[in-house]
Formats: sequence, structure tokens, C-alpha cells
Amino acid sequence: IGSNPKEAIELPATFHKCVNLDELICSVYPNLKEVTTTSTTYLTKCTILSARNEDVNIINIQAMAKIQGQKIIYLAADKLSEADVGDHTITN
Repeated sequence: IGSNPKEAIELPATFHKCVNLDELICSVYPNLKEVTTTSTTYLTKCTILSARNEDVNIINIQAMAKIQGQKIIYLAADKLSEADVGDHTITN
């Protein structure tokens, strides 16, 4: 923020100031309780940004708890284990 570290950034009056995380989630996704696990486009229209992964995890847990339906967990990995390094077999 320029050369003055104490300089404040004023947010536009249109920004909604939320008191807590639940209010933030409800203001960004007002119909979250009506979303089903088959509704994919509703969640992509708005986004809550956070600088820290810890905060993202907390937001995700609280937001996901509001969605109706059966919970499905998909696992992912961002690196291979040493045992998988030499195996390039494609299986269907």
C-alpha cells in the first residue's frame, strides 16, 4: 500500500461487512441449503477468497455442512509416492 505501511484501504460501501463466518457464507451463497449435490453451477458463480489454507479449510467445512444430500469424499494427490515413480502403466 504505497510507502506508508499504516495506510488504510477503504472498501466500497457495497461491500457487505459480516459479523461471523456463517453470515459471510450465507451472504455469498444465500440459497446454499437448497443446493443439492447435483447442482454444480450454483457454487461456481461466487467465490470466497482467503489467503490462508487453514481458513479455506474452515470455510469449506462450514459451507459444505449446509449442503443437503449425501456426502461424497474424493481423494487426490499432488505427488507420486516413491513406489509409483517407475510404474507408468495406464489402466482402465
